[in-house]
Amino acid sequence: MGELRKERIYVHSVIHAFNYSFIHLPMTAYILTIGDEILIGQVTDTNATYMANALNDEGYEVVEHLSVADTRTGIRDGLDRALAVADVVLRTGGLG
Repeated sequence: MGELRKERIYVHSVIHAFNYSFIHLPMTAYILTIGDEILIGQVTDTNATYMANALNDEGYEVVEHLSVADTRTGIRDGLDRALAVADVVLRTGGLG
């Protein structure tokens, strides 16, 4: 059994908050990354890689990963798209 790290426990808790007995796995997941620095290649998106691995380990099927601009329109459109195609949406970035 793998070492329990704080990050794994948190991701596990977030994922299982959406996992009800009437839902058959694999549930679908969507990763939405927000940030201009990712779009211009200034920063490598390691958060999405970590999230995708954690979701996969828990039996979720990641159906898409999208990076959007740090604007109200970009975020709204990205969330609309994500909510239309997945059971669970994880968002990262958008701090600046």
